[in-house]
Amino acid sequence: MKAIAGEQPPMADIALPYAEYSDADLAHRVLYVEASRGCPFKCEFCLSSLDKTAWAFELGRVLEALDRSLGSHPAVFSGSAACARRASR
Repeated sequence: MKAIAGEQPPMADIALPYAEYSDADLAHRVLYVEASRGCPFKCEFCLSSLDKTAWAFELGRVLEALDRSLGSHPAVFSGSAACARRASR
């Protein structure tokens, strides 16, 4: 069996999904926003922790997309990467 390692595309090449939501989609929802991909933790039992496993989107890009697409709709930032970055400071 041959394993082929995947490659992480540049974060700038990954489209943010927020423009896909309509006012009708958001009328009775809170949008959960993840501004990164992957897991920032290095658990000793996890094979994924051997490589760089977390990538953050550029903050200005995320905020601009949210402002343009969501306006005043409520959004919650979530995800382990957001928590880990804050805790590591």
